[in-house]
Amino acid sequence: MRAWLWSGLDARIRSFAWWASASESEGFLLLYHQSVAQLGFWLSPGLRGRGWGKVALRRALTQLPNDANTVVLAEIAKENTVANRTARAGGLRLIADQAHRTIFTPERSILRGET
Repeated sequence: MRAWLWSGLDARIRSFAWWASASESEGFLLLYHQSVAQLGFWLSPGLRGRGWGKVALRRALTQLPNDANTVVLAEIAKENTVANRTARAGGLRLIADQAHRTIFTPERSILRGET
């Protein structure tokens, strides 16, 4: 994961990466690209199905930089039902339900650190 992050992030775009480690090789990752105010989140396959994704997502959202972005978006493929459930349970609010994707934004109370 570390190698992928270093090779995949564009150095010209300020990004925020939040990693919660569950073990040497498993954990939760949230990427926040400040230039476009988009975020993505992933949970290691070995940790799925235990309810940890929503807890880690909520915690990661409270630690995003306070950079005054007006809108922060998370796009999730429509068929990714697990990620859609995690987004809702983790503090993201649905703002668009399209044919092939759903679009969420964080609840403002979470971004302010109110859980």
